[in-house]
Amino acid sequence: MKRFSFLAAAFAVLFVSCTDSYQEVEQSYLSTLPDLSASLDEDTRTYVEDSKYLRWHADDRLSAFYGNTANSQYKFNGQTGDNAGSFSHIASGELTTGNAIDRIYALYPYDSSATITDQGVISYNLPAVQSYATDSFGRGANSMVAVTGGTADTFLAFKNLCGYLKVKLYGDVTVKSIELRGNAGEKIAGAAIITATYGADPVVVMGDDATSAITLDCGQGVEVGSSASDATTFWLVVPPTMFSKGITLYITDAEGVVYGKSTQKIVTINRNAIQPMVAVEVAAEGDIEMAETIPNNEIWYTSVDGNVVMPNNIDSFGALYVSNSYSHIVARAVDGTAKGIIRFA
Repeated sequence: MKRFSFLAAAFAVLFVSCTDSYQEVEQSYLSTLPDLSASLDEDTRTYVEDSKYLRWHADDRLSAFYGNTANSQYKFNGQTGDNAGSFSHIASGELTTGNAIDRIYALYPYDSSATITDQGVISYNLPAVQSYATDSFGRGANSMVAVTGGTADTFLAFKNLCGYLKVKLYGDVTVKSIELRGNAGEKIAGAAIITATYGADPVVVMGDDATSAITLDCGQGVEVGSSASDATTFWLVVPPTMFSKGITLYITDAEGVVYGKSTQKIVTINRNAIQPMVAVEVAAEGDIEMAETIPNNEIWYTSVDGNVVMPNNIDSFGALYVSNSYSHIVARAVDGTAKGIIRFA
């Protein structure tokens, strides 16, 4: 197995020029990385416009594996709204070691923990917490991947890894956060395995350590529309998933009250496609009905001090114990008490 080390140095992208041979690329790791060029393929975007044009954010960051299994970080040099521009390599100043691979892979957004095998199989973390943006998904939420035909091919065409759940809410409420869960406990965030093949759509499989919730953080709060006709739109980026028993949304308002909104119908999220939901009123009658919304592999319990409580005999439940943790998001009931969640396999 060929191995080599390199010291990261300046690198520029919308990905533009390259060395002419693999040998030259290998040698460049000793000093600097060649430039690359990139585009946003299909309907890939880092945020949404009404016109659906593809746009970058200023200072967007990428992970790239440039003919090597070492993960390097790159920064966008353009402005928010640009659909093209350059990315510069951010030198860490540390000696990095990796194995040679026969092409270039890149990921958006940057993930320092992302890895790639010699065969090009990527381990990556899909964001479990996403930020709200007006009529869009937040910056860094829309995960993408690109792969070239070889190390001499330095043009990266990014493709979406996920699809989109478009939620519309209305009522007399200011929304602080929205948590999405599948009623069958589907894994939708965190550890993912990505197979990216040149000229084909990427495939995402959630890993064993993946989690079953995505939270949309609305910052200081978003005041929603007063009726279905002017409902406020919230976007969640979700990996391709069939929610076989439907989904539940846990909507936390500015007062800490949590409203549970569920559907038992199958909801399917396809890659690079939008799944719209009907406008939903956020009202008191939607408060969480615990017996109906707790996934079948979890136990929720009240803890007034926010501490985890461990049952005397966890084996008595007849299932493999996975974790027992306190959750700030799921676990704020209407009375303001906290709740722990015991999870089973």
